[in-house]
Amino acid sequence: MLPLTFALPILLHYGLRRAPAKAYPLFLLGGALTWAFNIPHLSHHGLHALNPHANLASSLITAFTAVPRTPFLPYPNFVFYFMKSVHALGLAGAALALVGAVQLLRRDWKLLLTMVLFILPTYGVLAAQLEWIEGDKPRIFLTVWMPLMILLGAGLDATMRRAEWRRNLAVSAAATLTVGLVFLGLGKVHGQLEHSIYEQGLIYQRESPAFAQHQREHFGHLPLLPDYSQLTRKLHLGRKRAEQNLVAHTLFANPVPGTAPLNPWVEHAIQPATIPEPANPELSDRYVAFALDPELLLGSGQGAVTLLAQDASVDIDLSRPDQLDDLYFARKTVSWQDQDLLVAVRPKAREIRALGELFIELNGDNDFWGGMVGPIAQSGRIDDLPGPFRTEHLSPYALPGGAEPRPAHALSSSPRMITMRVPADLRVIVRYLVLNGVIGDIYRISSWSIDLNEESPGVEYHFGEPEGYL
Repeated sequence: MLPLTFALPILLHYGLRRAPAKAYPLFLLGGALTWAFNIPHLSHHGLHALNPHANLASSLITAFTAVPRTPFLPYPNFVFYFMKSVHALGLAGAALALVGAVQLLRRDWKLLLTMVLFILPTYGVLAAQLEWIEGDKPRIFLTVWMPLMILLGAGLDATMRRAEWRRNLAVSAAATLTVGLVFLGLGKVHGQLEHSIYEQGLIYQRESPAFAQHQREHFGHLPLLPDYSQLTRKLHLGRKRAEQNLVAHTLFANPVPGTAPLNPWVEHAIQPATIPEPANPELSDRYVAFALDPELLLGSGQGAVTLLAQDASVDIDLSRPDQLDDLYFARKTVSWQDQDLLVAVRPKAREIRALGELFIELNGDNDFWGGMVGPIAQSGRIDDLPGPFRTEHLSPYALPGGAEPRPAHALSSSPRMITMRVPADLRVIVRYLVLNGVIGDIYRISSWSIDLNEESPGVEYHFGEPEGYL
């Protein structure tokens, strides 16, 4: 619904520019057509606020006075979104946007007012979402990019004027210094942890001080140029197409009898009968054995992954597919999470064949599988999963195999380490899932990517995969 807030600055801009009467109905028509893509979403989910539990005005006052911080976000919301903007633009881009704002203030204050009214409602609404752990959701944050790009363009125009190069140089230096100092200053505002999300049982794991510090260290650096590292694999368009095909085929190509009907908008767009099988990438016939120690993932990740001898005994061996079980799991204890860390690996997952990626999931099914670890270890099979993992909750389509019994295997080679043998060019991704403690939905995903092609394996942390929980 946030795009609807753009109507106010646009109509105000029309009024200030004394636009002709026909401009208003044309704007309303264009806006209605542009916004119409939300109709399928609203027909399925209904119309509701981001945070229906609190009044927007009181939440805004609380956000800027008590300075609360949502668990698993590195900073209070109003700080987080400013720093996210600087990361997106880089120090140079943010400074140019500030120069553009000063330029418009001098030459076209009406346009500057319009841009400010584009930005402030979005920042204000997002700053007030104190129980919204998906706070790094990019498609909502991106609603402020259009006015930011206009300000950046105005800044570029100002700095390229040769006749005023001395003045422009001074203004640019002052803008760069201002953005840098504000960024570093706000980086020291850690806020008070918001506990209401725990009291409502909305989250399984509790954020530890060590994990909070890890995220601040990762997110608190000041990039000179735009930083797209958060997008990680999303920048690979070929992978994105393969992922979309995999998701469509997995969710919609295998209807389960007796489940709820598919949303007609989705059924019209997807047409399940025409979805092709995902293509299989060619993986190397050379294998690498490694050990993962989750305890060492925080910080630089140095030492978290070590290479093993080629003939080493491992928990999961992808070079012997006929001997693989569907699920491998273990409970680990790490200093950076108070609750047990459930590690789950599915070596037969379709992502391996379709994307060339293997996921090691942390907390993936902790809340719902926690009471089943004992029975699984005894029987060696997963029968009917509880809660949202049961077939009827996967409506209208279920993952291949539904809720049929699946072989499972407990990892027991080491109290800390997880050992594997995988193709050398397989991308291994450790995914840290933050779960809703009530219904098991994934709030958000952060990850570590492991590079096994080096003599010394590399580990890189990625804060909040964009839309990863979808």
